[in-house]
Amino acid sequence: SLLKSADISDQAIAAHDLVFFGSALALEGMDDTELSDLFRRAHKCGKITAMDASVAVKDNAVCKMDLLRETLQHTDIFIPSYEEASYLAQKTEVKDIMEAFRGFPLKVFGIKLGAEGCVLTSDFEQYIKLPPCKGMPVVDTTGAGDCFMGGFLCAYLKGWPLERCGRFGSAVSAFGISAIGASTAIPDFDSVLRFMKENEKA
Repeated sequence: SLLKSADISDQAIAAHDLVFFGSALALEGMDDTELSDLFRRAHKCGKITAMDASVAVKDNAVCKMDLLRETLQHTDIFIPSYEEASYLAQKTEVKDIMEAFRGFPLKVFGIKLGAEGCVLTSDFEQYIKLPPCKGMPVVDTTGAGDCFMGGFLCAYLKGWPLERCGRFGSAVSAFGISAIGASTAIPDFDSVLRFMKENEKA
């Protein structure tokens, strides 16, 4: 894709509460310079910025974190998968990966851990480890991370505590993987709340 920051107008940014970029490093036109410009403009408009990644392993001498270093200076929420976070940080232990992102002004950082749930922090001092939601069949994990991010951001915009945001995201993801296709089983808001209450009682 040749999408550039300039293709998203200030008017479009101003009309929304949050600017989310879901495939950092996947689009040729949106490199660190372009994406950081978009997020900088969003912050100038007083908007929340959030990012997920889609990292293809590149065997080169470039410091991997440099691929998003400037963008991370303007990112509020970043919750990549373990594989993506490990690639950028060039670390394998979760605690070491988390530490590698401490120097950025992130309001929320997390790592999606697949079948092991996720880990989240808002201050890099206290970490919340959440298991995945149970109670749904695992049919197709395509889009599981995207479902989590959609649910998490929905909850975050409602001003919920970090742990509840993570649980809501996990619940949406549980629905998402219960049918074939990335978005076939995405639920409505009330269905997720009911599912969360059922899980809390279990």
